[in-house]
Amino acid sequence: KQWYQRRVAITAGAGSKISLVCIANKKLSSAISWWVEVEGSEDKQILAVSNSITVEEEVNSDRVTEGTLTYLSAREEHSGRYYCKGEEKRSTNDMPLMIIATKDQEESLTVNDGVFFTLNCWSYKEDFEFTKDGSVFSAYTFEKTYSAVDLGHWEKKLLKVKLTDQQDGKFECVSMFDTFKVSSFIYNIDVVPLGDTVLTPTEGYPMIPLGTDLTITCNLVAIAEVNLIWMKDDKEVNDRYYENEYEEDISTQTSVLILENVIVAESGSYSCMTVDQGSASSVDVKIFDPKDFTYIETKFEVVSTEVEFVCYGVSGEDITVTWAGETVELTDDDYEKKKVPTATLR
Repeated sequence: KQWYQRRVAITAGAGSKISLVCIANKKLSSAISWWVEVEGSEDKQILAVSNSITVEEEVNSDRVTEGTLTYLSAREEHSGRYYCKGEEKRSTNDMPLMIIATKDQEESLTVNDGVFFTLNCWSYKEDFEFTKDGSVFSAYTFEKTYSAVDLGHWEKKLLKVKLTDQQDGKFECVSMFDTFKVSSFIYNIDVVPLGDTVLTPTEGYPMIPLGTDLTITCNLVAIAEVNLIWMKDDKEVNDRYYENEYEEDISTQTSVLILENVIVAESGSYSCMTVDQGSASSVDVKIFDPKDFTYIETKFEVVSTEVEFVCYGVSGEDITVTWAGETVELTDDDYEKKKVPTATLR
C-alpha cells in the first residue's frame, strides 16, 4: 500500500511549461492533492486554475495511480518545495522547484573617488561575473546573505567597490544557472573627486588657554559615508577623541574632535583627512598658560594702510597690557584697551 513521489529537482526559466508527477503503487480511495511548503505558516494546497494550472490523475492497467501538477507558464513565485498527499498521507520525498526569471536592472550612480560603496548582485551558488565595460573586473570584496526563498544555493551578494576618477564606466553583474541567465545588474557609474575637508573654528580658537576644552569640527561634502581621521603633527590621533557621523540628507560627513582640559603639549598642527590621507585641511593650535603669555604676530601690509593687532588677556580684573614694536615707538594713544567680561581667550 506504500506510495511515493518521484524525486526530481526541476529548474527552469520563467514562462516554461512545468509538470510535477506523483506515483502511488495502488488505486487510491481519495484524489491526489498537491501542496507547497510555506515558511512560518500552514502549507498551501495547489488547486487547478483555468488556463494556468492543471491537476490530473490517472490509474493505469497495473492499478498504479499517477497524479500530475502542471504549470502551463511557470512564474518565479511558483518556486518552492512541493509534495503530494493521498489518503491523508504525505509523500516520502519532496520536490524542489526553482523557476528563474531574468532580472535586468539598470541605474546610474555617481560616487566619490576613493570611497567604498556597495552594489547589488544575485547569484546561484558562486556562478556570477562582474565586468567593467565588458571586461572582467576583480577589484572588489563581497558579503553573502541567503534569499528569503531558501532553496539551499541562492545568494545575494553586496559587492564592495572603491574606484578612482579614471575608472568610471559601465559595470555589470551577470549571474547564470546552467544556460539560464538569472540576473544582470547594470550600473553606469560616474566617479567624481572629493572636495577638501572644512574645519570649523570654535570660541577660543586657535589660541586655547591651558585647562580649557578644545573642539574642532570637520565637514566634508560626500555622496556616501567617508571614514575621516585626525592627525596631530603627522601622527594619528586616537579615535576615542573624535566621532564620525554621516548626514545623508545633506550629503555631509562630519567629524568632531574634542580634547578636554588641554595641556601645553597638545599644541600643534591638527589635520582632518580621509583614511587614504586625501582631502585634508589643517589648523595650528596654540595652548598657552595665561600666567606666562607673550604673543608675537607678524603681518605684511601695504605702505600707508592701517594695521591692527589684537591682544586678549584672561582675567576678571583690569590687567596691564604692554605693546612693543621692534622699530616703532608706541604710546597709549596708539591702542585702545577694553575689558571683556569673560575668562575665555578670544
